[in-house]
Amino acid sequence: MKSKVEPERYFIVSDFEDGWGMEDIQCEEQLFSYCTEALFIPEEFIEELNVNDAYNLEIFLSSIDLDTVDEDWYVNLMKISKE
Repeated sequence: MKSKVEPERYFIVSDFEDGWGMEDIQCEEQLFSYCTEALFIPEEFIEELNVNDAYNLEIFLSSIDLDTVDEDWYVNLMKISKE
């Protein structure tokens, strides 16, 4: 019997792309735009976005399946996120 492995759904990003002004985050729309435009995360996968006390972006994804983990945006997110 195969064991079912759950894909990662929670990511922490601390290094932001230059030019995004993420050091002065004003609203959740700014976080959403960063995730969709800089990280290329499709809107339908974004469940929740937060900034923690250390000013890291917390990304919670929904509807992740084993096919999604092979997509470029997901692989890149895995590479840039903290554990």
